[in-house]
Amino acid sequence: SAAVDALTSLRKGDAAWTKELETLAGGPEVEVRNAALMQLGKLGDKKHVPILAAALASDDWSTRYAALDGLVALRAPESAGALVE
Repeated sequence: SAAVDALTSLRKGDAAWTKELETLAGGPEVEVRNAALMQLGKLGDKKHVPILAAALASDDWSTRYAALDGLVALRAPESAGALVE
């Protein structure tokens, strides 16, 4: 997860990296998936609300927590429904 955080800092604004984060957010490795979800929230783009909201239904509690953290960091009105649900 530290590598995902560092790469996001280095490549902020890079569309290819953002696409990679979106892919990683649905990946099988819990730590990487969770780091990607949190970073998507920190990017502040409301287009990531559906990805984060979908992760709230994960079987893994830490992924649900990462998605929640990402939605809170995003601070988008569009995320309110997913947070309440």
